[in-house]
Amino acid sequence: MIVTTYTCDLCSHKQGTPLDMIEVGVTVRALDRSGTGVTQERQIWCRPCCIKRGLVFKTDLDDAVRDDPAPTIEDLVREIVHEETDL
Repeated sequence: MIVTTYTCDLCSHKQGTPLDMIEVGVTVRALDRSGTGVTQERQIWCRPCCIKRGLVFKTDLDDAVRDDPAPTIEDLVREIVHEETDL
């Protein structure tokens, strides 16, 4: 199995999904010559780091506790077996 880990380049926060990870980039180009001398820098920042730097505005959802992820099939099977054996 291949596992992807997303890491914030500022605070080193790690997570397994791209949710709330934001690609931040800077492009520098001379105004008199379009397309020449372009410098690009890209990093991945987590949402809290973007909020601290004023790049993303804080919303009510940022203060809310996220719901637990959906149960796995294994969790559901365990729950059914547990309910059936308790009868």
